This record gives sequence, C-alpha cells and structure tokens, in this order.
Amino acid sequence: MMRCGSLLLAAVLLLIGAPMAHADREFSVAFSQNVRGNIAIAANSQMTCPESAECAVARTAPATFTGAAPDWSINNDWFEELFVGATPPFTNSSSAQLALPAGASVLSARLYWFGAGEAPPAGSTVRLVTPAANVAVSPTKPYDLSTYGYYQGIADVTAAVAAGGGGRYTVADIPGVTGTGKAAGWALVVAYGLGTEPARNLTVFDGLRTVNEGDPPRDIDVTGFQTPKTGPVRTTVGFITYEGDRGVAGDGAAIADVTGGPAVPTFQPLANATNPATNLFNSTVSTGGIEVAGREPGHSNTLGMDADLIDATGALGNDATAARVRLTTFGDVYLPAVVTFATELHMPDVTQTMTVTDSTGGKAVPGDVLTYEVTGSNGGQDGAVDLAVADRIPAGTTYVPGSASITPAAGTATFDAAADTVRFAAPAIASGGTYTARFQVKVGAGETAITNTADTTYKGATMGLPVALSSSTTTERGVALALPEPTPGPDPTPLPGPGPVVVPAPPKVDLTRACSQRPLVLLNVLERSGRVTLVGAADTALAGQTVGLHYADGRQVAKTTIAADGSFSTTAPLPPKAHRGTTRARYSARVGRQRSPELKLTRRVVVEPPVVRAGSVRLRGRVVAPFARPRAQIVITQQLTCGGAETPVARVKPDARGAFTATVAVPAGAPAAIYRVSTRVQRSTSNPKTFPTFGLPQAVELG
Repeated sequence: MMRCGSLLLAAVLLLIGAPMAHADREFSVAFSQNVRGNIAIAANSQMTCPESAECAVARTAPATFTGAAPDWSINNDWFEELFVGATPPFTNSSSAQLALPAGASVLSARLYWFGAGEAPPAGSTVRLVTPAANVAVSPTKPYDLSTYGYYQGIADVTAAVAAGGGGRYTVADIPGVTGTGKAAGWALVVAYGLGTEPARNLTVFDGLRTVNEGDPPRDIDVTGFQTPKTGPVRTTVGFITYEGDRGVAGDGAAIADVTGGPAVPTFQPLANATNPATNLFNSTVSTGGIEVAGREPGHSNTLGMDADLIDATGALGNDATAARVRLTTFGDVYLPAVVTFATELHMPDVTQTMTVTDSTGGKAVPGDVLTYEVTGSNGGQDGAVDLAVADRIPAGTTYVPGSASITPAAGTATFDAAADTVRFAAPAIASGGTYTARFQVKVGAGETAITNTADTTYKGATMGLPVALSSSTTTERGVALALPEPTPGPDPTPLPGPGPVVVPAPPKVDLTRACSQRPLVLLNVLERSGRVTLVGAADTALAGQTVGLHYADGRQVAKTTIAADGSFSTTAPLPPKAHRGTTRARYSARVGRQRSPELKLTRRVVVEPPVVRAGSVRLRGRVVAPFARPRAQIVITQQLTCGGAETPVARVKPDARGAFTATVAVPAGAPAAIYRVSTRVQRSTSNPKTFPTFGLPQAVELG
C-alpha cells in the first residue's frame, strides 16, 4: 500500500482502514538445517476485486511496473475487495500446487495465513485440504498483529503435508475484513530432503514487520553454513509479503556476504523478469522469475499477496559463512512475513563404480572365482569421513575367506558371517582422494544371474551431513525368470515388482550401443526391491564422466560414473504412485549435452538375456498384458549387422500365463546378433482393439 501525499486520499484511507496500535514482531528462525534438499512454496490470494472491466485489467496488469507515479487502478486500494471461493462448506477458499519431487521427505511444513482486522477469536480454525485429508488447523503460536491493520496465523503442518505429499492444496475459511484496500491469503512453506539434491543450508525466518517509506532498512542475518571453496555459489532467497502493490514502485530487497563482518557490506539487489528490483513485492506468486501456474483462482495480480523464490546466485562468495538480507522501500508500504534462504554447501561428492572379473576370463560357471572391486573417488571440495561400504554376498555364491581388502591402508575390511556381508570402512577420503575395496566369491551351481550391490554411506567433514549411494553389477549368465501371474486390471498391467525377479544382465555394451548409432543409451529400466534399477552404455570416450539419470519431467533422480568399457548402472527411487504402471514412468540418461532416448519402466514384454549353448540360442520371456484374441504369436527377429535387416527366425505361441521359450540356430560365421521379440496385445480386457508391442533388444556374442 502506498503512503500518498494527497490529503484527500490520506483522509479516505484513514476512514476505511486506520492502522491498529499493535507492535510488529521481529524475525526469528523457524527452521534451519544443513541437508540434501530444498525449499518449496505453494501460495495464493484469498481476495480479489468484484467482476468488472476495471477488475479484469487489474488482474492481468503486467508485473513489471516501475513507474515513478503510482497506478492506483491496478491495486487493492481501488476496489472493494471480496473473498474468493465461497462454495459450501467453505466461506472462502483458494488452491495452489505444491511441487515436491519424487522421493522427497518433508522436513518442515508451516502454513501462514493473513487477513485484515483484529486477530480471530480463540478456538477459530482454517481448513487445510491436502491430497490426502481435510484438516482443521489452529495456530501453533499466538497470532501476529501488525501496526498496519493485519493479523497473521502460523501453524506447523508437517505431519499433514508429509502424508499428503505433492499436489493440490486448498486453504479455506480465513477470517478477515473485506472492503477497499484489504487483502488476505496464505502460503505453505515446505523444507524437504532428497538424496539427489545438492547439500544446502535451508533456513526459514518468520515475523511480521511493517516496512514504510522513511524507515531504516530491515536486516535479517543468516549463519550456520559454509559455501563451496571454489566455483559458483548458488543461492535462492524466498519471500512471503503482504500489501505489496503492483502499481506502486519503491520496494526491494538485497543480499550481502557478511563473512568476517565487513564494515560496509556490498549488497546485491534481488530481481528477475517478474520481480523488478524497484518493485520486488508486486502481488506475484513466482519461482525463478516465472509466475506459478496451477492456482485457483489463477490471477496474475494477487492484489496484496506475494510469494516469490528468487535466484541470488553469485551474491555470496566462496567459503562464505554469513549472509544478510536487507528489506527496503522508498515508496510502497509492505509487510514481510517470511524469508527463506537456501544455499549450496561445501561438501564432498563421492562417485562409485563396481567391476567384476571372472578367474577364467569367460562367463561364470560353477567353481569360478569372481573378484569384485568397488572403486570410489571424492570429486567434491570437502573431505568425506566415516565412509562405510556394505556389500552382501551375491546369491548363488560363497565368500572366499580372507579375500577382503581396502586401500588406503587406514581402512578396514571385515566379513560379517551372520549377515553374509563384507564391510569396509575408511576414516577419511580427502578431496580428490580415492578408495578401492576388493573381495572374492566362489560361484555355486544353478542357472541364475549373479547380481551384486554395494551400499555406501559417508559424511561431509565440515558440515557433517550424511550421504548414501549404491553401485551394482550383474555377471552375464542365463537368467531364470520366475514371474507371478498377471494382475487383472486396466491396461497397461504393471511389471512385477520386488520378489523373485532378478536383474537381467546388460547386453553386450559395444555391440548394442554401436548399433544404436548414439553415444549414450539406456539398456534396461526395471523395478526391483522397492527401487528402480537403470542400466546403460556409452561411448568409451565418455568413460570416467558422470552420467545423470533423469525422470520424464527432467528431474535428476540418480547419477553414477561411466566405467572404462562404457557401461554404467545405478538405482533410483520409485516414481510417484500415480505414475507407476503407466507410460508416464520414463527415464533418460544425460552427459553434458548428450541425451539418451527415453526408456519406460512399464513394459508389456519381458525378455531375459539370450543363452548360447550347443549351436543354438535360447530366448525366454513373458507377455504381461491382455493378449489379442485369438492368442497372438510371439515373433522373434534376428539382426546380424548394425543397420541390417531384422529377419524373423522363430514364431511361437505363449502358454496361458504368457510365458514363452524359443530356440534358434546360431547363424554360421556371425560373431554376434541382436534379437527382438514382438507380439500383439489388447488395449485392455474390455477393449478388443489390438496393437503391436516389443521387448527390449537383446544382444549376444555367438563366438
């Protein structure tokens, strides 16, 4: 709201809403933690102007107003403000989307709401409708009362948001006075943890201050962090403010690095495409300069409610340990209520790979000794401490006594017989340091894939943050698939989850990748033991580089290092529940600008790696979808050269469970081949329309 020099306007403002005699509350820390994660905000206004041509113009007025003379016609002072969403059972309501990445854990969630007038009576509540429940919310601390005629309620809703997860949130029944120059709204501020996010200091401050023309700057100091020693320092600052007008300039914020207590800090003004430096609090809900979609109502101009996350990268220097956020104005009057701070930390970054070597140099057979080697390196700027590697002995093998070792020499290697697990420990891995853990197993009888996974944990030496990662490898052998019966239900039927399904061995890396004519491919994506296992291959020129695994919406869900032969594998959290079993569960691999084609988690044809024996190639698998009627044939094609023709070599009928087996002769003189399985399935049990479906290509050495 603008403090205008006009005596007439000043008199009107006094008549319609004189400030109440209440003391503002200084800012204090509501939440602070160093963690791998970030801060998300969902927010909306609870008031708007009455329907009219003037109102329509105000709702869509550009957010970039910086004029010297106020434009009152696009501010709440111009209208008799009314509550929105008065739909029974609610007296008012509005909604917004809370964007939480898959696998995120809610560390803190606080609901802030405000309205004009005195504090609501004791016992009054607002409604919070989450994706999981409709909750009555009471303040968890006394109402804040500003000197400018507004109250603020605050409630800790961590449990409700943890249960609801990401999605649409509605806040209803906010008390308040309507009329000219009034405003109301809410914001949900969520700090979350996620292992694939960078390590950050996450801090949330709250209070309720009036920042008026002529007032000294309002400063908020942040400590308890340490930024990286080199490279860019990425920081995001968030604000929840009330009464910032779109048509009145003058309000702003800046951030300074105050490490070491400089006498005159250098402040960097905060601004972006949606929030100008001289009209930062301009009735917007935005992230990174883009107005947030998915709100109801979705007016661009919220008429007195701001919730903005603003990039402040570069404002803090390397090795910084203290920051100051400054709030100022030379025109507009506004009420800051929440300031959030998220900056990346000085941390280690350990990447790890696993290799396996057979004692005979060929494919594993009973009696062979396999040597596993887990190699890690710390590419981060901080040291890693308390590193621990736990590797359970793979099924179908036995540990070779005394074979476990680790370098550097300060580490320890032991075999836990009760848990059938080899355990390695290293007290410290410096920045740029490496470690190698080795052990051996003896292969037993049985025709199963031998899959091994090493789980590793460590902490940052400076900040003490725990980190977890895993790496795995699968030894090529025939794989006995033991799949459950198909689950009745709508198409597509999800692939079997955790259970007796084993991870198929990746096809021959050089053949499959070369024939793809791409430098980077995903070879397999499947659900196993409550995680998603991703297996891929890259040009050997990319060996040693970090490959990121990304979900369909672009979020990175895992990363690992490409091995010398171009192979890579890792695991990631399961996709959102609503996406499992659908074609939306898709993944891609990325290295720099290189990007693999997407691969779906849910597939209708599951094929195990081919087995070569006695001059023949055997392929087995299962169709997991409603069959076309009459039951369609399984067609198997063979490709002997990259880009060559795919020649049908077998046609078989699946059994009643969808399982099939086909045996084809090894082609004379061919060193390798790629096989593909296809058939036709119905869209669903109730929809007879059919369409073709394919299994992943399976490469095999024939020599």
